[in-house]
Amino acid sequence: MLNLVEAKNNDRMISVLIIGGSRFVGRLVAQQLHQHPNIKLTLFNRGLTNPEIIEGINYIYGDRECDDIRQVYTQSWDVVIDMMGYYPDTIKDFISKINTKRYIFISSISVYDLFNPSKTIIGEQDTLLSECTVKERTDTTWATYGNRKVSCETEILKSGMAAIILRPSLIYGPFDPTDRLYYWWYRIKNKVPYLMPKSLIYPVTFTYAVDMASIIVQSVFIEKHRCIYNTVTHDVMPFYHFMDVAAGILKADNKVQIIDDALLIDKKLTEDDMPLWFKDECMVFKNQRLIEDFNLSFTPLKKSVEDSLSWYDKRDWQQPSAGMRIDTENIYLKELSK
Repeated sequence: MLNLVEAKNNDRMISVLIIGGSRFVGRLVAQQLHQHPNIKLTLFNRGLTNPEIIEGINYIYGDRECDDIRQVYTQSWDVVIDMMGYYPDTIKDFISKINTKRYIFISSISVYDLFNPSKTIIGEQDTLLSECTVKERTDTTWATYGNRKVSCETEILKSGMAAIILRPSLIYGPFDPTDRLYYWWYRIKNKVPYLMPKSLIYPVTFTYAVDMASIIVQSVFIEKHRCIYNTVTHDVMPFYHFMDVAAGILKADNKVQIIDDALLIDKKLTEDDMPLWFKDECMVFKNQRLIEDFNLSFTPLKKSVEDSLSWYDKRDWQQPSAGMRIDTENIYLKELSK
């Protein structure tokens, strides 16, 4: 078996395949790996988002959910980084056919039972959701996302392959396509009053995309490691603290109006209207195992927010794709302030 640390130190080429790698965290991983002179990098994706975003690397185009994926089975890889594993049958088939010395699977904190946590700060050994049912194994809805990720992890662990499973929390940063956190920062940037559910004053832990990418890159080379890691990169803090930090950077007042969740629910508002509304979920996770095994230097919170806001500056602060519009929110603000 190729010693990846030895290969790096001796300038031996290391072949790395990324499944995905063109949009958000995968893009950042590809950018960081491309800077390593002894990495031979290949991306497999559909080529629909930012095709050939990085010059000088290899691209294989196709859909992993069909026979296109066979293209990556024709050669061996030192490391495979799987950014796009959502269906356990797909993962089971993939790991039975791929020839690799190390498999890095990006999972999620959604594998945990967030509504009934066994502890107030969730560690890697704490209670998971049940595995998905046979019917749910091919379900595409968010309702079964966590269960499907649990089953994906199970397939990897059962296979006995050399694997690292990373469980990030809520990811934010440059290239974020979800607009979940941007929804809130957009309101601060525009200096308008906005609603926030009272439950968002409770603590959460976030994952900064750039640091997440660095963790994945270290996973390529790390010699001694455990299998599963919570990859959270910030200390525990209330969600609204992110708004205060952004307001300071943007030199704007944080005109938040914190409203009891029950009143918002009475108005038929949901997390579709206000992204990242966690309600009764526990969103606090330990990363002690990660800190012990990896050589990490996390980006300070203010710096990570500054860099994220700078990316939105380049996008000219367009209307968020997530959540309700400000004019709609103004109606609720008037009703709830009576």
